[in-house]
Amino acid sequence: MINNDKIFATEMNVYACSQGLFGPDEGVETVGDFQLGDCNNGHEDPDLDKAEESNENLIFTIDDECYKLKEFENGKYNILFVTGFSGSGKTTLGGELSKKYHCSLIQLDDIMTPDMFTDSDFNKMDPIICEFFKENEYAKLHRNEHKCYDLAEEFINYVMNKQLSHKIIVEGVQIWLSLNDKDNIINYKQLKTYPIIFKGTAGITSTIRALKRDKKKRTMYKIAHKYSYIFTDNLKIEKLRNMIKSEYDKH
Repeated sequence: MINNDKIFATEMNVYACSQGLFGPDEGVETVGDFQLGDCNNGHEDPDLDKAEESNENLIFTIDDECYKLKEFENGKYNILFVTGFSGSGKTTLGGELSKKYHCSLIQLDDIMTPDMFTDSDFNKMDPIICEFFKENEYAKLHRNEHKCYDLAEEFINYVMNKQLSHKIIVEGVQIWLSLNDKDNIINYKQLKTYPIIFKGTAGITSTIRALKRDKKKRTMYKIAHKYSYIFTDNLKIEKLRNMIKSEYDKH
C-alpha cells in the first residue's frame, strides 16, 4: 500500500531542491501543517480514504486510458472529457484531439476564472461557453466571486444536459467533482457513460511540471500551500480513474 503522506513529502523535496529553495540538509519529512484534508477546494470527500489503494499512477507513468472514444468519433456523444493529474499533458492532448476532430477545446480552468475575460473574449470562445454564462443564473451570480470549483462543476452538468449540435472536448482536473456526495451537481452515474480519456503521466512527474509552470520563486510555505491543492486533486483523479476502470472491467 502506498503511503500518500510519503508521496507528498518526496514530491515536495524533489521540486524544492531542483529550484534551489532549500539546501541538502533541509526538506519536508511529513505533511506537517498541510494535511491533505485541509486543502480540499471547498469540497469534502469522506470516502476518499476508503477508496482502493491502487495509486501506482501517482508514482509510475502508465498508458493513457480511453473509454468510448469510438462513440465520440461516430457522433453518438458530442462531448469528450480529458482529465488527469495537474501537469500531465491534458491540454496538449486536448489540443491535438481538437485539431483531429475539428472541434473546440474547452479548458475548465477558463470556466473557473471568468473574471479574467471580457465579454469580447467570451464571444470568441465556443458558443456553449457564452450560452452558459448568459443562460445560467448561478453562473451569472458567481462570475466575479470566488466560487471557482462550483462554476466548473455547474458547467460540466450544463453541457451534459444540453443537446449539442457540435463536438466539444472538455479538459481539466475538475472532472473529479463528480465524486462529491454532498451538494453534488454532477451525477457520476451520468458522467461515466460519456467518452473520457485519462492521461497516464505519473503524479510525481506531473506535479513537478505543474509547479515549474510558475517561473517565480516561491517560499516553502507557498509551495506547500499550492501543492496541497494539487495533491488533493490528484488523489481524487486517481480515485475516479480506478472507479471508471473497474466499471469497464466488469463488462
